[in-house]
Amino acid sequence: MSSKDDARSVEVVEIAAIMRTEGGRNVVRRLLVGTGYFGSTFDEDPIKHAFNAGRRQTGINLVEELKEAAPGEFKLMLREHFEDE
Repeated sequence: MSSKDDARSVEVVEIAAIMRTEGGRNVVRRLLVGTGYFGSTFDEDPIKHAFNAGRRQTGINLVEELKEAAPGEFKLMLREHFEDE
């Protein structure tokens, strides 16, 4: 196993640890809301649209990390999110 694989394994363990707690899921959920993950990126102003799309891409990248490291907790976080709305 390379040092890159070791580093990735540590990242996965850390993400899973965060997602196991309600507080951790709440923080991650707020981050996702802040990225615009749950909404549209559209804006008539092309600069704002590009900014929104880039911000949302950060959310998409975070979701991919969550689905890999803690898929069950990710689903739980989504249920909690939509129950709170």
